Amino acid sequence: MTVPDYFTRRLNDLLDLKLGVWDTIIGYEVGNAGDNPNYTRSWGYTIEPTQHTGLLANYKVCDVLSIAGGIANTWDSRINGRMPAESMKTYLGSITLTAPESLGALKGATLTVGAIDGRPTGGTSPDRTSIYVGATIPTPITGLAFGAAWDHLNLDDKAGVSTHDTDVYGAYVVYKATEKLALNFRGEYVHWGDLPGLSSAGGTDPFSPGDEVLGLTATVDYSLWKNVVSRLEYRWDHDLKDQKHFGAGTKDNDHLLALNVIYKF
Repeated sequence: MTVPDYFTRRLNDLLDLKLGVWDTIIGYEVGNAGDNPNYTRSWGYTIEPTQHTGLLANYKVCDVLSIAGGIANTWDSRINGRMPAESMKTYLGSITLTAPESLGALKGATLTVGAIDGRPTGGTSPDRTSIYVGATIPTPITGLAFGAAWDHLNLDDKAGVSTHDTDVYGAYVVYKATEKLALNFRGEYVHWGDLPGLSSAGGTDPFSPGDEVLGLTATVDYSLWKNVVSRLEYRWDHDLKDQKHFGAGTKDNDHLLALNVIYKF
């Protein structure tokens, strides 16, 4: 094998290119619901774009460092969304650090920092900047791990109107008690800003700038059968300013009890 051949093969092993529609590179939770610790989505996931149409490159620099960068049509999750001009694109990038074996109990811990800047389909809304910082932290206690996430969404103030940022702070605790039983907890604090709807596709925003929400979620995950995810979950969301944004504007608390069963092929 010649030297150029070696470097070409090495590049192919470490570089992953995706052209088309792909999942967003930020966020503690992923699009595949069965891979998340809880059944319901976090508020952080709610304010993130979930997928993009464009070109994404992932490069593993070494076992400790991985980077990703891409260019997409739009900020929002609309497949093959378009802007008024082809030159108006969305840019994104992230860096992930993974703790090496030499760190002992922290081996495998990850820290990810990412950002996305662009506009949603149509290009009429203000420029949006999403910033994400997330970490997963194993512990010396067998089966116990922690996680933390910060999601920030800024709408550019180009119309001379005061802009308000949205911040979501999340904490996760995962405890695998036995081979079949896992207990998953999530706590979130949300400070709402200007949002054109609770999803990147738009819609009516029931929250106002300055509103604050506390969310707590507890999930019991028990493997009934092979390849089956079965979860019982309780979720409580509370409006800290008693603005009654839940229950069609009649309640400041929202309660959910859900049973979730997923078969993984």
